[in-house]
Formats: sequence, C-alpha cells, structure tokens
Amino acid sequence: MDHSTGAPVTAAVAMKQVEHALAVLVGSTGGGAVRDLTHEELTGLVGAGRRAQAQIEAAVLAAVGEVDARGSHVHEGALTVGAWLRAHTRVTPAEAAATARTARALHAGLLPATTAALGAGRSPPGTPR
Repeated sequence: MDHSTGAPVTAAVAMKQVEHALAVLVGSTGGGAVRDLTHEELTGLVGAGRRAQAQIEAAVLAAVGEVDARGSHVHEGALTVGAWLRAHTRVTPAEAAATARTARALHAGLLPATTAALGAGRSPPGTPR
C-alpha cells in the first residue's frame, strides 16, 4: 500500500522502488565507502543483504513460475521458460533450467517451506549456509 495515496503498490512499482534503493545502497558503499563503517555496521549490511537476496529471489521465482504457468514465453519465440530466462538474464542453461524447475514447484505449491523461508528473507530448508 502506498501510504501517501492509499493505493495498492503493484509488483512493477515495488520493483522500481527496490531498483532505486539498491542503486542508492551500491552508490553509498562504492568507492571504498565501506571503510567508514564499523564492524557491527558491516555485519548488519551483510545480513540485511542476504535477507534481501532471498526476498528478491522469491519475487523472481514467482514471476518465472507465472510465465511458465501462462506459457507466455512462447510469445517471444522461446520454446521453454528456461530459454526465455536465458535470453533475459544471461544465466547458464543449467541455472535457467534449475530456476525454471524451482519456480514451477513453488508455483504449484509443492515447496511451502521454501516459499515461506525466501519470503521471510531466510535460506530455504536444506540449503547450506
């Protein structure tokens, strides 16, 4: 919910906000600026970064799962959702296939603990730390 207008925030708007916040974060830590942080601040930054990665992964997997369920990758000429993913993200074929399989399982509701963990910013069960 956009608290300034009371309107619901769409996933597209939220992603733009995340991209902006990440640009600010990267800019504030670039050029050696992390040298000015205390050890506790560095520890907090690493922990918060890992939690954010898990939550972004949850959103990415949800989007890939929806593209797969809709079959909309074919509108761009991709024969599989993995091929579509490779074209848009430049990941390896193996990584694209693994992402597609995971997204498909999450979309089908087969991995509720993984869905919950990623959404909460934690590593999925069974993932090495």
